Amino acid sequence: MPRKQPLSTNTKKPRASKPKVKTGCLTCKIRHVKCDESKPHCTRCLSTGRVCDGYSPPRLLTHIITHSPSHTITHFPTPLPSPAITNAPTPLLPGTPSEQDSFHTFRTLTTAHLGGLFTSPFWSRHVLQASLHEPSIFHAAVALGALHSNSIHTRTWGDGDGDGEFAVRQYVKAIRGLTRPGGERRVDVTLIACLLFTIFESLRGYHAAALTHLDNGVNLLLELQSQSHSDSHSHSHSPSHANKQRPAYPSLPYTPLPALRELVMRLDTQATQLLPTRRTRLRPFSAPCTDCAFTSLEEARAKGDELWNYSLYTLQPSASSASSSPPSCSSANNDDSCLSPRGQAHRHTSRIYLADLQARYSTALSTYLATHPPLTPRERQAGMLLKLYDAVATLSLSTASLSPSQEVWSAYTPDFAAILSLSKSILEMEDALGDDETGISGGRGGRVGMDTGVLGPLYLVALRCRDLVVRSEAVRLLTGAEGRREGLWDSNLLTRVAEGVVGREGAGVGMVEDVDLVFDPEEGCKACVRFLMDGRSCGDAGGGEGIGTGREGVGVS
Repeated sequence: MPRKQPLSTNTKKPRASKPKVKTGCLTCKIRHVKCDESKPHCTRCLSTGRVCDGYSPPRLLTHIITHSPSHTITHFPTPLPSPAITNAPTPLLPGTPSEQDSFHTFRTLTTAHLGGLFTSPFWSRHVLQASLHEPSIFHAAVALGALHSNSIHTRTWGDGDGDGEFAVRQYVKAIRGLTRPGGERRVDVTLIACLLFTIFESLRGYHAAALTHLDNGVNLLLELQSQSHSDSHSHSHSPSHANKQRPAYPSLPYTPLPALRELVMRLDTQATQLLPTRRTRLRPFSAPCTDCAFTSLEEARAKGDELWNYSLYTLQPSASSASSSPPSCSSANNDDSCLSPRGQAHRHTSRIYLADLQARYSTALSTYLATHPPLTPRERQAGMLLKLYDAVATLSLSTASLSPSQEVWSAYTPDFAAILSLSKSILEMEDALGDDETGISGGRGGRVGMDTGVLGPLYLVALRCRDLVVRSEAVRLLTGAEGRREGLWDSNLLTRVAEGVVGREGAGVGMVEDVDLVFDPEEGCKACVRFLMDGRSCGDAGGGEGIGTGREGVGVS
């Protein structure tokens, strides 16, 4: 029987092996200290005065990265045959850890903001599916997520720090991926990219670049619309070589064409309202309904948008009448003074017809809201927003807009006051509700969305209302919304223009009839502004007055 060896007194006890914890906040990970994992910010960071950078997204979707001595290659999964199939297995998420973190911000935060108060399958599903299969969409989403994350920490939409520079690099990657020679160019991918690029540049305050991307999307939609019209008249003939070269919308798109058209049209309408010299080119498919009945808030919003776009398209001067106008007529004037008598009569008749359609819509909206009382804070906000849109449209279609004189608006002070009251109530509700109640975080400043909210209505009150108390309150609310973005509506830009109008009229310089904005790509975050006063252009010398729209907070220069 073998003898047992005595235990050596010098034998070291093996060290207990425990798996590394990977769930701490990013700040504690970098510092290599234990994190208490409190949400949303850990106590250890807060107690030491540090900024807690939050937690990494769950690594349920891992990335595949091939390393080489000189560079890193990111592999994207092969696109699914049918992106519309939502029950397909989720592919591996591409990208570096930094890209994945920013994409997590986009997926969980940015899309909720951009979707707004109304249900949007595009922001909740479609754009996320596209980003998993299309490199250009993925990098555009990462860029938006990085920019949004940076704005939360810095309270600005600038790109001067590390996160902002990272966002711009991702944006450039997205553009290069979309324009890569020899690559497949899907029409739905191009339209989605145009939307994301427009939003990205608008958030940074580079409105000229944003409008360029928007125009690219509009041009593509017009080409598709023209092709559809041409095909319907020549389906019995063999297609020509030119038709073969035209873009075709895929049979299995990431998102339906009507949904993308609605999103692009919404931004195009905002641009038309912001820039008096801009013409909306997306022709409505048909006249709006005359007997409206809604089944949801989303349907009420869609019908309202359809009617508003139809009104803008119908009332804008035709290309022929615009080219034949006398030189003394400014392109920014929206009244009838520069039209021929026949043109004035036609426009007056059209406005009466559109005002009647808007009145019918107002009745239908009131009926729906009365019979479907909101059940959640989000629904209450959405209902108030629809009422605000309706009030603005009703006022804009009034006969007062036919007059070149601003004094006619004196009779509409109660209407302006109602718009101001609704806007103020919406802002107060945002302040009172927490993130859990609305699903959208952020206070008045730094909020981002794609839909028109309170900025456009407040801007209208500040420019048109003749009551000093009402318009001053509108300017005050615009000022308090610093850093807020609603599609192409930029609170910083609108505040400076509104202050310029109110200041000039208050100083007795004259009545500002209209404001003409021009965005020059060479000027970056600046707009050239002309204040049209009593038939003359003030601030037009030397190309107008430069108004800062970006993070620098530059005033009138």
